[in-house]
Amino acid sequence: MKIVQLKYFLALAEELHFGKAAARLHVSQPPLSRQIQALEQELKVALFVRANQRVSLTEAGITFYEDIKNIFASLQRAADKARGVANGEAGRLSIGMTGSVSYGIVPRLLREFNQQAPAVRLEIQHLVKAAQIQGLMDRRLSLGFTRSPVQLSSVISAPIHREPFLVAMHESHRLACCDEVTLTALVEDPFVVYRGSSWQSVADEIIDLCIQAGFHPRISQDTGEMQTAVSLVATGMGVTLVAESINRLLLPGVVYRPLAPIDGSRPMTTLYAIYRDDDRSPVLAAFLRLAQSLGSPAELEAD
Repeated sequence: MKIVQLKYFLALAEELHFGKAAARLHVSQPPLSRQIQALEQELKVALFVRANQRVSLTEAGITFYEDIKNIFASLQRAADKARGVANGEAGRLSIGMTGSVSYGIVPRLLREFNQQAPAVRLEIQHLVKAAQIQGLMDRRLSLGFTRSPVQLSSVISAPIHREPFLVAMHESHRLACCDEVTLTALVEDPFVVYRGSSWQSVADEIIDLCIQAGFHPRISQDTGEMQTAVSLVATGMGVTLVAESINRLLLPGVVYRPLAPIDGSRPMTTLYAIYRDDDRSPVLAAFLRLAQSLGSPAELEAD
């Protein structure tokens, strides 16, 4: 059987008129008749009853029509799915993220991408940075979100969004009533940082900021996650610097205050999308385009 024969059959089965079916197919009636006859001969089955210029389906023709109609519908779905994958509108995207990312721009990004490309299956895993990198290397992940870049030539670290640092401190802290806090005012305070098992990390940024302010921080705790650091602040074990979006994490005893500018510039932290440099997935490309459009490109360019 040829595809053209099946297309001609469907047209005639639905029009039940050779003239109308031929017009629908943009052919003359003789080629249509020849294709239908060739199909019936190959099947060794009469598909149509022709009488007094009227056409109707035989019982075998009705059964054949239902099956062929479903086959063509499946072919159309397959074609639509292939086009969707090629356009980044269908497929699968496996994403890793640190817990602190859940409080920032990423939830909005996931929501809007799901609205734009509902046929893409999003698989989300909460992983520390080191586990995300390993997942990318093992090709179990398509994309990761971290708050510090990856120092590997095979992994691209694309800046997506920037936000100011806040000081997280216990509500009983002497500076808790201030509108903003300078780093130099914290020179005697123990710091809780969140380095985890990876380098470079936000902990390194915090230490660099303190050095820029003229002192080396006294680190009392080094945890793996930003939220864990805030929970230790809640126990009174020290202070820490966190991304502004973390102020949505409301823990008893913790207050957040803006970090004052250093040398005229407000300290910022950057969110990165990390992915393999050899990944040419259209779905990944579409997701990254949306991420860049929702982020803060003007501030990123300012650096």
